Amino acid sequence: CGSGTPVSFTVVMNSLPVTSAISGPSPVCANATNTTYSVTNTVGSTYNWSLPIGAVITSGQGSNIITVNWNGSAGGNVGVTETNSCGNGTAVILPITVNAAPIVQISATPFDGCSPLAVTFSNTTVLSPGVVITSETWLFGDGNTSTAASPSNTYVNPGGYNVSLTLTTNSGCTS
Repeated sequence: CGSGTPVSFTVVMNSLPVTSAISGPSPVCANATNTTYSVTNTVGSTYNWSLPIGAVITSGQGSNIITVNWNGSAGGNVGVTETNSCGNGTAVILPITVNAAPIVQISATPFDGCSPLAVTFSNTTVLSPGVVITSETWLFGDGNTSTAASPSNTYVNPGGYNVSLTLTTNSGCTS
């Protein structure tokens, strides 16, 4: 009865969180450090991350971004469960493959002779399946360098030279 003022208010209903896909590298290089994984941040949520044995979260547990060191881990899943005031969402995982750094092997022809000596080098490194060399840097010991796959270098001054090859692979491994 009467003509009172109507009262209104807003009802807010929350739901369990739905976590985005995990962003971050896979595969990774064995013993890689400062590797970052993340999901989209939702205000009011916390995040519980899990890692394979041997991997260590160095920062970010509880947040949507973590930093990981892959201390000899053989790989497995990076997982995260998002929690809000309604409870736990469904865990999201990212499968991680850990690749060993390549063991560099090189050959040279000829490897001795008279000055000037033109030497052709070859990268004879054997790679795991799916691993691709993305860059290589040759240091010839005389100040010359090359990024070619099978370079040549001419040595003019007599002496011994230490030749090295640094490889980087598609999984970020360098050796």
